[in-house]
Amino acid sequence: MHLSRIVAVVGMSILVTSAATTAVAQEGWAFDKTASPTTFSAAGQSITYTYVITNTRGDGTLSSLTDDKVATINCPTTSIPFNTSLTCTGTYVTTVADVVAGFVTNTATAAGDACNDGCLRTATDTATITYSAPPASASWTLRKSANPATFAVAGQAIVYSYVITNTGPVAIRAIAVADDRIATVSCPQTALVAGEDMTCSGTYVTTAADVAAGSVTNTARATGTPASGTLSPTTDQVTIRLGSQPSWTLTKTADPLTYSAAGEVIDYSYALSNTGGMEIRRIVVRDDRVAAVTCPDTTL
Repeated sequence: MHLSRIVAVVGMSILVTSAATTAVAQEGWAFDKTASPTTFSAAGQSITYTYVITNTRGDGTLSSLTDDKVATINCPTTSIPFNTSLTCTGTYVTTVADVVAGFVTNTATAAGDACNDGCLRTATDTATITYSAPPASASWTLRKSANPATFAVAGQAIVYSYVITNTGPVAIRAIAVADDRIATVSCPQTALVAGEDMTCSGTYVTTAADVAAGSVTNTARATGTPASGTLSPTTDQVTIRLGSQPSWTLTKTADPLTYSAAGEVIDYSYALSNTGGMEIRRIVVRDDRVAAVTCPDTTL
């Protein structure tokens, strides 16, 4: 569809100009070329051209229809009876060069006999389509980590961190993070401008079932609304595993191993060994026959 059109009669020819096309036709032989769509946003996009030849002189025949950008033009017939139109179509696929140029201009030429008796006519029409950049595409990442990375017992608190980074060119708003093992994930803000990141956090307390299973796996999912375009949720999953369990041994010895009279002093030694994979603190040793047991340290 032309946005505006001016028709001027010059001798036996008609000059037609518009915002998108320029057509030249001889009297009784009109030609109109249109493109759909009228803009393109990438290389490899198909543009369909429609060519309408109208004969107002007499019963006529189309002998040729060419376009300098379209290899093949399809017409249902070559016959154009008096006061009727013939509609043909062709397709052009945009290229990288077209994107760089910012437009595609091509010219079509129709030739034929307007009255089947030597009324030879030609007509041309030039159409221009312009490049329109696609809207900026939003993108982001979510990286989740656990501290500590292993657990030892039920009831242990695991702190999860969620780093969200806006890797796209537009802002992301209404950001929320959910975790299938954590009731509440807290974030310092709900929006990120392009290139910005933030760290959210949540805490999980291990259970007896986690100890029995030997691991805890949970998945986080971030959702948000981009300033333009669309944005899919981003997810990340972390697994923490049951670490070494605490264990230790106590070996008690007496010196001497026998006694012969009342009032004899027996010295006892208590050897404690940490045989597990973690530190043991606040160690205290008690003996039901000894008033006080002294240890050189309270940690192993």
